Amino acid sequence: MVNVQCFTKKGLYHKKKGEESQDAIIVYNEQNGLTVAAVCDGASFSAYSGTAARVVAKSISKYLCDNFEKLLIMNRQDMQMLLAKEIENLLLHEATELGIDAKLLATTICAVAIDDSGRWVGAHLGDGNLLWKKRESNNIQYISRPENPIDKSQTYLTMNCYLPNHLRTYSWNKELDTELLILTTDGVEFFQQDPDFDKSFLEIEKYCNEKNNIDDASYVILKIS
Repeated sequence: MVNVQCFTKKGLYHKKKGEESQDAIIVYNEQNGLTVAAVCDGASFSAYSGTAARVVAKSISKYLCDNFEKLLIMNRQDMQMLLAKEIENLLLHEATELGIDAKLLATTICAVAIDDSGRWVGAHLGDGNLLWKKRESNNIQYISRPENPIDKSQTYLTMNCYLPNHLRTYSWNKELDTELLILTTDGVEFFQQDPDFDKSFLEIEKYCNEKNNIDDASYVILKIS
């Protein structure tokens, strides 16, 4: 069984400007025993950032779920190319429907699909974090860290980079080995500051609620029991 905790909080920057959050979260359970989650952070330069984040979060979650068993045994390079093509085609279609430049549909991605035994597949683009805790480990560890170009205030986004070079994909096919998976946007800063951060669900939520974050902050924690 997979237990889920979700959190999202609008940052002070968007609150002051009366803007919507640029983060999008989607989590759902499928009848086949899969739990799927995604957190996406739309680009601040685009008026369509929220749209991009919501569209990508929904679509990549569905794709990981529908193709779970195939992706689980696929080599990483093939998985990167397959997911990159799927995302690009989706956003090109969405841009055509909206009548806008596809580069405006720019967002980060952090997404996973996991079954009740702890097998999982995932994808990560840009900043944010993908972390896990294995059952035999005492600490939360990185699977995938933020990727930034030379200017650390920037990151890689859909439709603004060559996706096969920057979309990182992962899979884990061992049962009963994974205890926690954590997906965050870059507004959840404590993981960058303390890679061994190891608090309870309630402590993490309390920490995020008390922090006056400038950027939007969102996370999903998946706990396999």
